[in-house]
Amino acid sequence: MTFALCSHLHVYMFVLYLNHSKGRRGNHSKGPRTMNYLEIAKEILENNWFVGVRTLCDDEHYEVGDDCRPSYEWDIENDCSTYHTTGETAVGTCATHIDTGYFKTEDEAAELAVRIAEAVAKNQIYGKAQQVIIGGHSVNNDGYFDEGEIRIVEAFVVAVVI
Repeated sequence: MTFALCSHLHVYMFVLYLNHSKGRRGNHSKGPRTMNYLEIAKEILENNWFVGVRTLCDDEHYEVGDDCRPSYEWDIENDCSTYHTTGETAVGTCATHIDTGYFKTEDEAAELAVRIAEAVAKNQIYGKAQQVIIGGHSVNNDGYFDEGEIRIVEAFVVAVVI
């Protein structure tokens, strides 16, 4: 098993990753492997994905490569998830956004690896349940959002944080 140290944050994290077959998700070799944040960052940049970190709900159980279900909207009148009221789902799966846009240095992958580690830490405000890195090729900007949230349309699991 390999591990990555984001020296800037002193974060050790193991990530289980499974490459997807060539298709809507990008061009990947097959087979399970363990990757560190830097390797995952390179895959994200190569495939031009929108990405985020999601803490799974009690009824969500994903493996790498699985499609994510859409998130539920927020019922403003009842101040709770529509999971408990109307069942209305969002167009997309909510996650803590990992910015893959503007970079301050020429080493985009290293900079993105640090952003991944920061998003994993920030996402822990949603609890201590299983976290996954999700990706997709488009986002939905319609609705109410938490600060730093992204809604990824037709999201899939890029990596399981372990």
